[in-house]
Amino acid sequence: MNTVVVTGAAQGVGLATASLLARSARVILLDLQPMDAQVVRLRAAGAEVACLSGDISSEAFVQQAAQWMHGEYGPIDGLVNAWSTHGSLALAISGTTVAAYALVIAAAWALPETCGRALVADPA
Repeated sequence: MNTVVVTGAAQGVGLATASLLARSARVILLDLQPMDAQVVRLRAAGAEVACLSGDISSEAFVQQAAQWMHGEYGPIDGLVNAWSTHGSLALAISGTTVAAYALVIAAAWALPETCGRALVADPA
């Protein structure tokens, strides 16, 4: 079974994406918010899911998450990065700062960069 990580999975696009992927893959949900209710709902529908709550803009959390995922599930077959700052579209429209955009970009890069070759499935 393929294993896919979805960030921003507590709600919105991330949760919808995780729900669709869970029909045919093991899904690891990552989000800053607790996701107990989402996990219960997905498991009740027959999905194999796990979750970790934490801040993916934190290098320490990302490293811990990567080690846990690799230890529990081995190579990761896919990553959907649906994480964003809460209300980021509203911030963009109202004129956010460069620092806020930098945080979004850094967090979007942190997980795939940290996971790197250790979590990517062997193509052979």
